[in-house]
Amino acid sequence: MSTAILLTFLIGIGIGYYIAHFFWKYLWLVEGLIGVYGILVISFYNYIDKIMFISLAMCILLLLLPSLLIGISFPLFVGYAKELNKSFLFNRTYSLYNWGAVFTIIIIEFVLIRLMGIKKSIFIISSGNIFISVILFTLYTNIQKFYLEKNYPESIKYKLNEIISLIFISIASALFQLLMIKILECVFGPFRENFALIVSSALLGIALGSAIINLFKINFYRLLILNLFGLLIFIGGFKYFINLYVLFYTKISEQYFLLIIYKLIWINILMGIPFITFGSTIPALIKTNDNLAKSSGRLLFIVSIANGIGFLLLGIFHVNFDYGMILIIILCLSGLSLYVYIYKSFYKILLVSILIILGFTFYKTNWKENLLYYGYRNFQSIKKYNETNIWVSKVDKIKDLKDLFCLVWKNNKPYFFINGYISIPLGTYSETLVGAISTIFSPRLDKALVLGTGSGATASIVGQVFNKTDSVEISKVVSKNLSKMKDYNFDIINNPKVKLINNDAISYLKQSNIKYSLILSTVTTPIYFTSSKLYSKDFFDIVKDHLTHDGIYVTWLDSRIGEKGLNIILKSLSASFKKCGIAYINTNYFLLLSSNYKIQINHPYKISDNLILKNHFLKNHGINTDWLIYHLLHENVLSYVDDKNIPINTIDYPILEYEMARDKKQNISKFIHWLIKEFSIENLQNALPEDFDLDELAMLREMENILYFNLIPKSIKKYFEKNNNKFSILYKQFSKNFAENYYYHLKDPKDYYNYGEKYFRLGKIESALKGYKECYKLSSKYYNINLSIAKCYEILRKYDLAIKYFHEEIKNNSKAYKAYFGIAKVYCKKNQYNKALNNIEKALLIYEDEQYLYLQGQIFESLKMKEHARLAYKKTLDNNKYFFKAKNKLKKLQK
Repeated sequence: MSTAILLTFLIGIGIGYYIAHFFWKYLWLVEGLIGVYGILVISFYNYIDKIMFISLAMCILLLLLPSLLIGISFPLFVGYAKELNKSFLFNRTYSLYNWGAVFTIIIIEFVLIRLMGIKKSIFIISSGNIFISVILFTLYTNIQKFYLEKNYPESIKYKLNEIISLIFISIASALFQLLMIKILECVFGPFRENFALIVSSALLGIALGSAIINLFKINFYRLLILNLFGLLIFIGGFKYFINLYVLFYTKISEQYFLLIIYKLIWINILMGIPFITFGSTIPALIKTNDNLAKSSGRLLFIVSIANGIGFLLLGIFHVNFDYGMILIIILCLSGLSLYVYIYKSFYKILLVSILIILGFTFYKTNWKENLLYYGYRNFQSIKKYNETNIWVSKVDKIKDLKDLFCLVWKNNKPYFFINGYISIPLGTYSETLVGAISTIFSPRLDKALVLGTGSGATASIVGQVFNKTDSVEISKVVSKNLSKMKDYNFDIINNPKVKLINNDAISYLKQSNIKYSLILSTVTTPIYFTSSKLYSKDFFDIVKDHLTHDGIYVTWLDSRIGEKGLNIILKSLSASFKKCGIAYINTNYFLLLSSNYKIQINHPYKISDNLILKNHFLKNHGINTDWLIYHLLHENVLSYVDDKNIPINTIDYPILEYEMARDKKQNISKFIHWLIKEFSIENLQNALPEDFDLDELAMLREMENILYFNLIPKSIKKYFEKNNNKFSILYKQFSKNFAENYYYHLKDPKDYYNYGEKYFRLGKIESALKGYKECYKLSSKYYNINLSIAKCYEILRKYDLAIKYFHEEIKNNSKAYKAYFGIAKVYCKKNQYNKALNNIEKALLIYEDEQYLYLQGQIFESLKMKEHARLAYKKTLDNNKYFFKAKNKLKKLQK
């Protein structure tokens, strides 16, 4: 649908350019109709909204008229400006028009929508059009009397090579602009405000370019040569610009306004020359005559249609080429435009050829495609960026006409990546756990709807248990490649009880009349795409309409959204549902369980009854499915929000998206403390079936198993110990019995390694070492196994054994900086500081981290090298200004 919409706009605006001169006397009417149309759209929004989701043809028709009117208006404004001032050049009008467009986009995105929402913003802009219409009708009647066709000569005709050259460069321009949206989505994040920054930068390029052409009298040939230089700078310098962007990001991001300015500056430094030169092609080519409305309209028509061709070509190129190669294609198209324009000049053709060859050279030597698949959050700190540089080993790219889906192998784990956002690693328990927990809360196991198939991990669990599961996925490329992830989704495509649907979640719900007992959203967070609309009251209302009277809606809660984001979500949920329970998934994520009925566990053993699922959770993750009931922390958290000033997130007023786009480091610690304070065994017992007795030992064991030693299990343990003085002794034996049962089910190296990881995080080092050693016996080169064993021996103070296994890790991987760091720590504990210094320096050559720099400073101090220590601590603070230990050390050294 998005392809059809954009093409409709480009074709509509192109036709408008072409026929504009026929409406010379009616510019006032055109502007008025644009304004009236905008007001009609918001007045009949609900009706139009339904039509758009049902009929693509109707959507195209609705868009065709405003795009046609917009296309008609610009050439007429150019003609009117010429009539008002005979010396007034096209370039000046073109520049002013695009300055106005830049200003309008910035005002709409960063002021109007945030203050009053989308509908009121459209109303204000539409009213502005009507106001302009009134001015044109009342003050410029003299101009309207002239009918261009009768009073002025035909427009100037252009040479064939000029027209062909313009077509090629316009195709390249469209490709470049659309590709920049894709690339910057990967770097800045897929937020609407970042899209607004890119579009406004492109328009700024047109505005500046038009003025520069007018000021310096740059001809078409020189402009395109500059264009080639701009593309060369982008291809050759992209990775260096990324490094600089990351370097200053942390300091800049603390102030939201500065961050927006920083992004805008960065876009224009990197892409400014191409944006300016692509945007200035018409001002450089146009020849002034009296019939300016007609001549400019014809050229703009050609550009608009060529832009449409460029958009279609990007889809084809997107499927078949990396982004770097698409840039080379754009470079070649720009060169081809020059070849056509200067076909008679051998030396100019030779210069263009040299520049294109240089572009290929930069692509081969400097372009780093995999940078784009790190996930935008990894560009927000030097530490994350450096870690990702080292850890990303390969990228399996799969693309369709518009979406980019990858499996990014990072630290030997596959991560699900789509359009700039990198999600949690595949194979972890989180996604499957969501499906399992949601299932036991469903009132019935008849029909379930999963919104967002993704990797299929969550939908596959639901599909194993429910009689019928509909799973909706917006991305065709993800749906088509589910088989590549069958190891993580129980081969969902061959599950006859699961129906896979390719559609947008909102679109599907608006078209469907099916009622479900369970609707589950797999969107993990509102911090990517326009996912915040799936946390809006509008969406919650649609979901509620598709639930049975006692049905339940389940969605993720990401702790990184912060207190304000949490309050907005809960306030929005409270406007649609009466109840909202919360369950934990891991240390960072929770589940919100919403319904107009009591939140209760209806199928406590349903997952355990399925032997495939039971063995999957125990063997791979050490999770006893009988204990999934203990993931519920509170049966209704809607009472947490008591601030009447907290806004409700709606599609019209998308406050949550703006809050998420601020890129602040946030948490929900206040809410966590509230949950602990409100914790009640009696309330949780009420959520269980009547004949079910709650087991406190099992509850705590499951909490520690999933949340390790974070605040929740620590506090709950104190709660139980306070009420039972023998609880600690009983719990110790209970945990031991569980560990023995877990170990009994293990078979292959991966199982034993996961067992070791689980108990290492729980601080049970002997048990962890037992699992690691068994993994080592079966596969001595299993990923990180030597490093894991070495860490255990280090904690157990068996330093020589620790050093032995650290060295084994280095033999397997020469870039094992963690092993060098481990050896340095062990030598420090053995007071062998020269050996420690040698190893920490090796680690820092591979990866510069504040912890490593801090240890280097400590080693220098121990060797009485105070100046070196001071520099190391200063460098530590350069990496992380909140590293207080380094700050204190530096203060002591400076006394």
